Amino acid sequence: MTLENESIQLSFGDGNLVAENRVSGCTHKFASPAFQVMLGDVKIHSDLFEAVDEEPGEWHAKFRFIHRATGLEAEVRYELEKDQPWFRKHLDLSAPPGVATPSRVWVDLQKRSQEPVRRVGYGLRGGLDGEEQRGLQTYAEQPGCGYPLWMGDWFIGMEHPAAFTVPGEDLELYHHPVWDANGRIACCPAVYGVAADHKAVPEAFKDYLWHIRLPKLDRPLYQISVGWSIKYIGDGEYMDSFETNEVYADALVELGLKPDWLALDAGWFDRRSMYRHKEDDEADTRLIAFSEGLKRRGFKLALWVTHNGPVGFDPDWIQREGWKVGEGPGTPYKNGTFVVMMQPSFEEALGARLEQLVRSVGVEHFKIDWDNDAATHPDFKETYPT
Repeated sequence: MTLENESIQLSFGDGNLVAENRVSGCTHKFASPAFQVMLGDVKIHSDLFEAVDEEPGEWHAKFRFIHRATGLEAEVRYELEKDQPWFRKHLDLSAPPGVATPSRVWVDLQKRSQEPVRRVGYGLRGGLDGEEQRGLQTYAEQPGCGYPLWMGDWFIGMEHPAAFTVPGEDLELYHHPVWDANGRIACCPAVYGVAADHKAVPEAFKDYLWHIRLPKLDRPLYQISVGWSIKYIGDGEYMDSFETNEVYADALVELGLKPDWLALDAGWFDRRSMYRHKEDDEADTRLIAFSEGLKRRGFKLALWVTHNGPVGFDPDWIQREGWKVGEGPGTPYKNGTFVVMMQPSFEEALGARLEQLVRSVGVEHFKIDWDNDAATHPDFKETYPT
């Protein structure tokens, strides 16, 4: 089975993926399907899965597998775009009821066979010209979260900000997904792109980024926040009001400043509500009027929001609403508990309110700040083992 375009040819067979980089003229052999699932402390490599089916296509190759002992089913799908010098690898998993949430899923596992290998991204010692980075040797606690690496004349990475591409004795591409309501996991894809040589890889990766990102803005968006002009009065509260913000907006006009947005910052909402202004009613009457007033001045409304920061929702109110609060090793603020983000009902309520603020109030931008995504609770240990 073969996929090819002007830049890449992919040939599948005998447990390998032979990838010809037609930009450099070099060929690299990847292991395939080369995935792994960790249930508890047990690692189940793709070698232990039985091949069930395969499906060729003009721009994709699909392979299905089953692990008889656990009932895990896996679908590995390679996709090549018609005109682009990269391909993607997708891994989808399904399981019968009762199978534990994986501790980790490796979308790809490869032997280190191309040199040099260079990690890029936040936390690396020495920058691009520094000593080669291996394993977890970074300033950051996690190894280049969301960042790719350069390997020979390829760039390789995971298309998700909470996934990891880690070179060591093996090259590991992994993340920590959970089963959805239907007992399925659709892993974030891995991407592999080619360049003329190792020095050209950063530019090739840049081209890939511009292809997947939204179009570049013609000009920057300009926001002014009232944040540093309001006084903190303690206990998570700030001295903020519609009256002071009207004065602030008038001052911008008087000074000849015309930002795209004026942002209300920390302290604007009642901490015992889902983003209701502390001087407003349930219909957002005054906030809507304030938003309309900004439009007449020539700019629009932005809002500071925090999902579970220290001056966000009151933890006592959160618990009265039926949601869990907790602590976690990743929380930057150690002086309290925070609402646990992994609760579907909280996520739905939060999303519905943000949508309402956009549709009904006219908010055009949210400044999201101070969140504590690692806060957890013992009730979630089985669903989220890590």
